[in-house]
Amino acid sequence: MATAPPPPLAMNGASGAALVPADGPPSTGNTLYINNLNHKVKQETLKKGLNDIFKQFGKIMGIIASRKFHLRGQAWVIFDETKSAENAMRQMQGFPYYDRPMRIAFAKTKSDPISKRDGSFKPREKKAPPAVPSEAEQVAKRRKTEIPTNDMEMEMEAPPAEVVPPPVAAPLPPREPSKPQTAVPRPVKPMPPNQILIAEDLPPECNQMMLQMLFQQVTGLKEVRVIASKRVAFIEFENEMQADVALRNLNNFKLSPTHLLFLNFAKK
Repeated sequence: MATAPPPPLAMNGASGAALVPADGPPSTGNTLYINNLNHKVKQETLKKGLNDIFKQFGKIMGIIASRKFHLRGQAWVIFDETKSAENAMRQMQGFPYYDRPMRIAFAKTKSDPISKRDGSFKPREKKAPPAVPSEAEQVAKRRKTEIPTNDMEMEMEAPPAEVVPPPVAAPLPPREPSKPQTAVPRPVKPMPPNQILIAEDLPPECNQMMLQMLFQQVTGLKEVRVIASKRVAFIEFENEMQADVALRNLNNFKLSPTHLLFLNFAKK
């Protein structure tokens, strides 16, 4: 049984708003900035999952994620080639990952691996260790904190040296689907129970990895087989009861703004 996030019912109404500059990628097109990630996922699990998702688009030079409070829910994926990053952003924008649609944009500045490769890398200045206050200074500080004040400030740690700052990007106009479809829920046709489900009328961009991540949230998943030419997929579970749970929970799941997931029991 694979470790999985909570059931995905809440994802149907989520939207993946694009953060891509309308006039194309900047000079830092090798690095993608991703936010709206589930901050409850462990860092190593998050990075491994992102690597599994994005490695299909090209060589990955590194993935950066941090558990620091002000960096939670964010990650940076550094590709070896700009074209790989462009394809990844175009195809995975809004993809549901652990109950949250990913929001992807190009990073505003170059990451360290890229700047080192093109010779523009400049080492960052290291902060000097804080000086140890004298006993008199400590006493004065304690007295000051005893006086009520409304001017309270919270200091935030600086991001790690290799982290790329979040981008400032203009929103991209919504993409037109390759084949228009009205996202209208479809009732399940009465079919004899089966441990294998069939998914029909899949959008062209839907692949095996996307369905694998979606259905692995249901206990007992054995295999996902996609027939791209016919836009159908077969999802097999260990027994009919597990398949029925997946059918009831994921039928009419919103794969994209224009496509729903239509499920039924496969014919025996």
